Amino acid sequence: MESFTKDLEELIEFLSKKYNIKLNNKSKKIIKELHEKVYSFCLIDFELKRKTNVKTFFLSEARSDSIKLIPLLLLGFRKPIFLLRRSMVEGVLKFIFYEEHPIEYKLLDINVKSKYDIDELFDYVKKHPLSYNNKRIEDLASKIKGTYSDLSRFIHATNTSFSSSRKTLQDVKIKENELERFSSAIKILLQDLMTLVLYFRKEDINLFDVENKRFIFNNLSRTGKRIIHNLN
Repeated sequence: MESFTKDLEELIEFLSKKYNIKLNNKSKKIIKELHEKVYSFCLIDFELKRKTNVKTFFLSEARSDSIKLIPLLLLGFRKPIFLLRRSMVEGVLKFIFYEEHPIEYKLLDINVKSKYDIDELFDYVKKHPLSYNNKRIEDLASKIKGTYSDLSRFIHATNTSFSSSRKTLQDVKIKENELERFSSAIKILLQDLMTLVLYFRKEDINLFDVENKRFIFNNLSRTGKRIIHNLN
């Protein structure tokens, strides 16, 4: 897609000029594949905002988090990446919940603290009528919750396997094998979150620009596509 190609070129130029990051061919391929997922995630927010009356505030926050991932990844800042990924999960869950609870959403505008914690938001997704008797959605929600728990353990370093041993700025860098591993984990999470959003906003998908819709679906996982199309 022409707009994606242009956006990728601008990203690589930005990384070079702003952070003096030079990518070899293998790293460019990794970043291109990751940026495809980030761009698709952003397109969903863009299309919902443009074509519907859906309240996208929390989804837009998750979108904002997603576009920071690649620069931080290439700079080697691991903990902020974990924080952003966890924040994206929270944003998507809040988007799904508050879109269907306009009164609670309005209360947020007058600074009434939400009483809904992350476990309750996950339960809401699992027990939602659209999820009823749909094992794929239940499994997807459980998978995302497991990822969220792992991210939290790393952030809070609950045991030595989740702690970071970097002691100097010189240690804050990313190796190519780490780049591939981190990128793969981020792509999987983005695909899972896109699937969740699209499943709960399925009636809006046909309003999307045809080219954007095709690009988004091309970047879903095979399981994600089956969930959206209700295939066994």
